Amino acid sequence: MICYCMHMIYIYVGANYFWKKVVVYSDLTRLRRVRILDCESLRYVANSKYFYYMDFIRFEILFRTQLYKNTMKKGLFPVIGSQKFIYKKPLKRWTKLSITLPVEAWNEKWVYHTQTFKQKGEVYAVGFTKVAF
Repeated sequence: MICYCMHMIYIYVGANYFWKKVVVYSDLTRLRRVRILDCESLRYVANSKYFYYMDFIRFEILFRTQLYKNTMKKGLFPVIGSQKFIYKKPLKRWTKLSITLPVEAWNEKWVYHTQTFKQKGEVYAVGFTKVAF
């Protein structure tokens, strides 16, 4: 949990002071390396860590846009409505992967995201998220 909190602080500081701003509906891609502590039996990524990766990229796009400031002014904060995950292949330790977050659709209440986990151009996992404000 400490690593999770530290990573969130890193994303918040980086998004507000060092990284350039992005548009809410732009596709954001992040490159990551699978760490040994993210793995079960020190071999493959644990199922729960995929959701951590999804949180990190979602919060990064939230902090890098004006969305965070506007929602905090109104006293709102995003809440996960539902998440679904499809595992295709296991991610092994020390391998590089890219996570892409496109905003698929939105309406007056929900925002729908699809997170795609790719390695060497091949899809390894896909996550679907429904977020409410």
